[in-house]
Amino acid sequence: MFDNIYFFDLNDNIDNDLLEDNVDILIDYIPDTQLYEKIDIKNDLNKYKKKLIGTDICFYFGYNIFIKDFINKNSVHYLIENTMKKNGLIDKYYIKYLSQYEKKPFEILLNLYENIKTLHNKIETDYKIAQKKKYELDVINKALVEYFESNVKKILNDYFLKIKLFYILSIILSPKNEKYILIFDKNLQHEIKVLLGL
Repeated sequence: MFDNIYFFDLNDNIDNDLLEDNVDILIDYIPDTQLYEKIDIKNDLNKYKKKLIGTDICFYFGYNIFIKDFINKNSVHYLIENTMKKNGLIDKYYIKYLSQYEKKPFEILLNLYENIKTLHNKIETDYKIAQKKKYELDVINKALVEYFESNVKKILNDYFLKIKLFYILSIILSPKNEKYILIFDKNLQHEIKVLLGL
């Protein structure tokens, strides 16, 4: 079913015939930035710039390599507040476009969207509890806050990974049914393959 999707690692050589074909190239960077210029890809993709689609949507929400090391429980709210805002990017996209998808792609995206919403609500609830004074909390909530504080980076990483996956899948599963080259690291490729059932 997904024979229009080709996976490549950054270090792989991409068949030039495939590049010359009517294909879009998805890459986990933001094209036309210094971050993108520093990546080392075997093929010279500069001549295919019009076909490049940067998929680092997390950068749009402020979650990037510059901030990851400085995240703490107090910065969580600022990072997630715009992600699921009513009529925000994800919500708007979901409502406007997903009804055009075929049944199986729609179900994949719907499940991922619902998962993002659930995780967002959980993070928001945990954040609010973590803002209370420890002496105000019962034993269960104290344990929850301790877990939240010690794992906040991992929690946000998982959350923004789901957003990135939603964005990527909404492109490659679109009704256009074009060919797509996905140039991602093995972990991101694995996550995509699991969601597609490959």
